[in-house]
Amino acid sequence: MNDKLFEIILVSGEDQIDFLQGQITQDIEKINTSSILNGAFCNPKGRVISTCQLFKMQSAIAIIIPQSMAEPLIKRLNLYKLRSKVSIEKSSQISSYCIKNNELFNEVTTISHKLPRTDHSEVIGDFKSDNFFLTALEWREVRVKNGIIDIDIKNSEKFTPHMLNLDLTNAISFRKGCYVGQEIIARTQHIGKVKRRAVYYNLTNSSPPDNSEFSLNGNPVTISIITIVNNTMVAVVNTSISKEILKFEGGHAVPINLDI
Repeated sequence: MNDKLFEIILVSGEDQIDFLQGQITQDIEKINTSSILNGAFCNPKGRVISTCQLFKMQSAIAIIIPQSMAEPLIKRLNLYKLRSKVSIEKSSQISSYCIKNNELFNEVTTISHKLPRTDHSEVIGDFKSDNFFLTALEWREVRVKNGIIDIDIKNSEKFTPHMLNLDLTNAISFRKGCYVGQEIIARTQHIGKVKRRAVYYNLTNSSPPDNSEFSLNGNPVTISIITIVNNTMVAVVNTSISKEILKFEGGHAVPINLDI
């Protein structure tokens, strides 16, 4: 069986919709039982605590969250719960995995989500077989190639949603009411300018060494690496150089246009 990349948190109770509506970038009213929506939890300064995906179950809203962020998020949500009639807990019944398309669909008990750029699907359910699950590394690579950015404990509270292109992947609702961080995020969308964004790079020769310096035309540039999977790197860079080839010790980082 592949390593577990995600936990599923269930938020149930009669106030589940109103409670989550005030916590997350996505419009909870749009969530249903047949599709998965992207979203993020942010701090009051508009920095992303964690990215997530959401779907509706019969009596709860399910939040697919990077494994390292499950406990911190549960703790945070409980702080905001106050008098809301909600229950917040990790699911012990269903899990999330990734498979090649046309495999295991007869065993999916909850929901599936196709990743069209690589002909894979993410599936959520209680499975009887583990023969077709991708490994953790394969799954991470598939998500990167499909333009999905996961913010876990290593990069928590470092970037705004716009820096992570969440405004381009329908992970933010600009029509819903207030939520934590909403004022800053809305200001960026309507009157601000996004100066830094996540860019996908193909790495030549090798991955950059730890603390490697990047340069453009011989001049050092500052980038914030989110993840490196095999020969693909995702990094937040200044938009003025987002289409430029960067040099590092041992190779080059060539921008990839994923048409997000």
